Amino acid sequence: MLAKDIMTSDPVTVGPGQTIADVIRCMAGHHVSGIPVVGPDRKLIGIVTEGDLLHRAEIGTATERSSMLAFLPGSGRLASKYVRSHTRVPSRTS
Repeated sequence: MLAKDIMTSDPVTVGPGQTIADVIRCMAGHHVSGIPVVGPDRKLIGIVTEGDLLHRAEIGTATERSSMLAFLPGSGRLASKYVRSHTRVPSRTS
């Protein structure tokens, strides 16, 4: 399978001057978890995803973590948990 087999050929886009609130409304309204940001020439200049909007101090969604957590063993569990929650395992067909 290739990317072209599952891609959206005419995606909903936003411009770089749109507010985060507008981007969120657009993503929710179109039921997408990511949206390309394009310039006036319609060339891709970036992508905003749900992940970009989570835990951001700029928009008030940051979670407070103690700096002491960095010294605890097993802090790699957070990275592992993130990877597991943001990846998809292909289903087995047998």
